[in-house]
Amino acid sequence: MFYRENVPANHNIMRLFFIFLLLILIVPTYSQEKIPVLEREVTMTAASQTLESVLYNMSFQADFIFSYSPEAINHKRIVNLNVKEKSVRYTLNYLFKDEDVEYKVRGKYIILKKKSSPKEDVRVYEGYVYDSQTGKRLTEASVYDKSLLASAITDKYGYFSMEVPANAPIKSLQISKLGYGDTLFVSVDSMVRHRNIEINMQQDDTIKKPLIDFEKIKPGWMVSEKVKINARNITEPVFKTTQFSLIPYLSTNKLLSGVAINDISINATVGYVQGIRKFEAGGIMNFVRGDVRYFQAAGVANMVGGNVKGFQAAGIYNITNNVTGFQAAGIFNDINKISGTQAAGIFNMSRDTATVQLAGIFNKATKNVVQVAGLYNQATWNNSQTAGFLNISDESAFQIAGFANITQTLHGGQIAGFMNTTKSGSDLQIAGAINHTKGDAKVQIAGLLNKAKNIKGFQLAAFNFADTASGTVIGIFSFIRKGYHKVEISADESFPFNLAYRTGTYKFHTFMGTGVSSPNFNNLWNLQYGIGTSFGNPSRTLFDMELSTQEIFYRNNFTGTYHLYKLYLGFDKKLAGKMNIAYGLTYNFLLSDTYQPDYGEINSRIPFYSLTNTDFANGHNLKSWIGGKVALRFF
Repeated sequence: MFYRENVPANHNIMRLFFIFLLLILIVPTYSQEKIPVLEREVTMTAASQTLESVLYNMSFQADFIFSYSPEAINHKRIVNLNVKEKSVRYTLNYLFKDEDVEYKVRGKYIILKKKSSPKEDVRVYEGYVYDSQTGKRLTEASVYDKSLLASAITDKYGYFSMEVPANAPIKSLQISKLGYGDTLFVSVDSMVRHRNIEINMQQDDTIKKPLIDFEKIKPGWMVSEKVKINARNITEPVFKTTQFSLIPYLSTNKLLSGVAINDISINATVGYVQGIRKFEAGGIMNFVRGDVRYFQAAGVANMVGGNVKGFQAAGIYNITNNVTGFQAAGIFNDINKISGTQAAGIFNMSRDTATVQLAGIFNKATKNVVQVAGLYNQATWNNSQTAGFLNISDESAFQIAGFANITQTLHGGQIAGFMNTTKSGSDLQIAGAINHTKGDAKVQIAGLLNKAKNIKGFQLAAFNFADTASGTVIGIFSFIRKGYHKVEISADESFPFNLAYRTGTYKFHTFMGTGVSSPNFNNLWNLQYGIGTSFGNPSRTLFDMELSTQEIFYRNNFTGTYHLYKLYLGFDKKLAGKMNIAYGLTYNFLLSDTYQPDYGEINSRIPFYSLTNTDFANGHNLKSWIGGKVALRFF
């Protein structure tokens, strides 16, 4: 039989109490151990107590051990102290401000001893940076001196330490931090090592922002974190005549590279400065947060957060804001605006305006004067675009492309190997295949097709289409919606039954149709095509001049060996409504192949007489005669 002994309730209560007490004692100790000994905070008030007593209380509160020799310090002297949530370092600096005592940390021990002879060649400035309103220690604050290019950055406990040459003491210290007003401390030359500096940072009404958000476009690993912190914090530039750098970590600008403006900058590999006033050359890359003037060259790339005035060249690419002058890159240029010339092996990218862009593959800009590319150009507005393949623009003055031009509005001309297209109007469109505009066109010339809303000048293509035409339209087939359209039924001496469709303009129109010699369609018949012009008064009488050709077939013989050519002169007189009567004379030439088996049939019927009759050695026969035509035209 097993049984459990009853445990008194008060015994459990006591056990929980001791566990709770142990946690209270352990947790602060554990958290203190995570903080360096000198940065642990103490709150103490001591009035006329011995230094030994104060040190003991301090070590107990911050969980460390002091180690010192009575000969090293006067531990029996009386001190007064009142600190609240201040670091051990801060407190020790205060206690030993008038004594030559130094301290070192070894694990949990702080060793106090007589200060050794100071280095004669350096001087140390150290202290803390606090928020004046909250008392919070500020991290990543920049403490610097412009004249010496000396700087330090506060650590995560707000502490900084800065060494400078002893023969060049600091006359003033400047403190800057993003989000706070800049602070200037003067008369600091009397500061010596272990002298605490308590700096109060006054927060501005408006938070300062970095001059250029440069971190987004450059590789962050190329610039040290301390250099970047100073660049974010410090808004007033440092001016230096010349700087040399091996890498951004090793520069004569030191840790203030990101706020330095130099006249001349020479970078063995990668450079990083605030601005360039005369000249910069870099073996690999140049990073400039602000403006560059007159000359900049890099083996690989230039990246400029501000503007460039003068000449900029890079082996691979340039990235900048605005350029006034000339910019060249082996692969690409990426900018906001250029007033000058851009040249790149592959492409140029301008988000705003560009004067001249030259690229091996493509150019892109919002507005440009001249774009020349091996492949294509793209712009919102351009004055001139020349591309081996394609031009794209919202508004264009002139476009030349090996393949196609595309624009919303054309104020000048388009020349393309294949196609031109615009949504508004065009002055000139020349294409190997197609011109297309939804607006008015002055001149359209294409190998295949033209299309426009209104032709005000000249249109030439195999096929032309338009809404209206006040100019001349020439093509194999032209359809003008509000132009010349006629369905014609006609008779002549050879084919008394003909049907044709006439389209185009009065100045130039085409017609096509067919005809038969009798109602029996299995006899002589033809396919006909012609061009013509009419002048006069369309509402009364027009004078017609036409040239046409007919292919004559006998029954099902489709060899196409009988060609009838006609010159027609006649009149087109309005009868009533949309019906006209046309009549006139024709001069005819019939070229026949006498070797064809049906030649005898055709020769006996066409023509019924001839003015001339000539046989050629190759078996062909040419006859001519004068004939006539009468027709009714509708619409």
